[in-house]
Amino acid sequence: MTLLMLGLFVIFGGSVGVVHFLALAGDADGVVRQNGAWRQAKLRVGRIALTTFMLLFASLQGWAILLAAMLAWIAARQIVLYRLEVKR
Repeated sequence: MTLLMLGLFVIFGGSVGVVHFLALAGDADGVVRQNGAWRQAKLRVGRIALTTFMLLFASLQGWAILLAAMLAWIAARQIVLYRLEVKR
């Protein structure tokens, strides 16, 4: 394992996290606005499949890379919440 691989998986996990949480926000917005059921289903399946692929791919590389990708994925949640200006 090199630091380059670790850095790449931090970027990969963060990118997947941003896409996941933006799709989650779109999914929640669609439920409120009562958008089409097919669009909602595609968003849900797509974001879960992308996250699952990222976690499986990172887990095949080792525990340190999986940890780095997962921490970046969790940090992406905070970035998306900040960008969407979600109030608690």
